[in-house]
Amino acid sequence: VFDAIMTFKKEEAAKLIEKLDI
Repeated sequence: VFDAIMTFKKEEAAKLIEKLDI
């Protein structure tokens, strides 16, 4: 379960970085 949460957070962080990297 914890591993899945970490993977989810990494994916969310990647999406935020893509949005900020205009």
